[in-house]
Amino acid sequence: MMKRYIAFVLICSFTISLWAQTFKGRVVDFAGNPIPYAALYLKELKTGFTTDDNGCFQTSLQPGQYTCEVSSLGFAGQTFSFSISTGDLEKNIVLSEQVYSLREVNVVKGAEDPACSVMRKAIANAPYYRTQVKGFRAGTYLKGTGKMKTIPAILKLSKEVRKESKELLGKLFVMEEQRVVTFKAPSTWENQVKAYSNSFPEEMEVRIGLTTINFYEPVIFDKVSPLSAGAFSYYRFKLEGCYSEGNYLINKIKVIPKQDSPRLVSGDLYIVEDLWCVSAADLSIHMGGLKAKVKVTCKEVQPAVFLATSTSMSCEIKMMGFSAEASYLAAVHYTNVEVADRQQVMNRGAVFF
Repeated sequence: MMKRYIAFVLICSFTISLWAQTFKGRVVDFAGNPIPYAALYLKELKTGFTTDDNGCFQTSLQPGQYTCEVSSLGFAGQTFSFSISTGDLEKNIVLSEQVYSLREVNVVKGAEDPACSVMRKAIANAPYYRTQVKGFRAGTYLKGTGKMKTIPAILKLSKEVRKESKELLGKLFVMEEQRVVTFKAPSTWENQVKAYSNSFPEEMEVRIGLTTINFYEPVIFDKVSPLSAGAFSYYRFKLEGCYSEGNYLINKIKVIPKQDSPRLVSGDLYIVEDLWCVSAADLSIHMGGLKAKVKVTCKEVQPAVFLATSTSMSCEIKMMGFSAEASYLAAVHYTNVEVADRQQVMNRGAVFF
């Protein structure tokens, strides 16, 4: 049975190669430094994918005309069109640093930061965006990596442990998976695995899944969300600047915890003016011996509907003599999105600005 399955996969891979062309390249800054985890989005396909640690990307496409949006937090986005026909296409992309502008405001002693007005509107609209998506079907690419760096000295007293650790320490393990995901609100998920590979040892039970981060929930990552109803009790907000992206104005808001607490997050939220939804996030999480950094890029998959198309997470773990590092990457291709009626949600009692 397994041999037949492998043969089937090989046949499918060969068949796809007959019509699919490769679109690949590298995303760098003006100094030529690679930009890891930069997000690329093909508008016609509603497909998101990202660069790797070295800023490289590669995907297979059918012949046709495409519009590609390239973005990375801290850099100005770039949009270009390209066509692909009978041959592969390689393109290197250079992103410049994002230039932020500040709005004109009357400076009054003791006045609150302009970010507060933006966040109040975003928080007021959170009840709608929390349940905006009634369902979707999407293709996903998931990748998880892990590396154990040190183990407690006391464990090294065991000859068996020393032997096993010699094989594990410093080695990078990788798990990759392609699947089709179907979601129905409020919490029904169906997963169909299309391809899977795993270099982690069998004794390490590692699972990866589509990390769906709903910033509009009161709690994210078991932390108080900056978009929760009581967020102003836990966070200060500062407007770092604004910039244009397509037809929208994006506000970069720094999220600052009012106290050093593992219940809180820190970092930046990018809020779309007038829609008051999240277009991107760059958040840091601390909990015990775990430090994690999460970056999410959202794209407008249909009018006024911004959904996460790429998510990356890097973690450092230091606990009781153990140290390890891990990363997670998810790219999502939406094929069908069903959206709730805004007026119906408003009629249920939500208040919007």
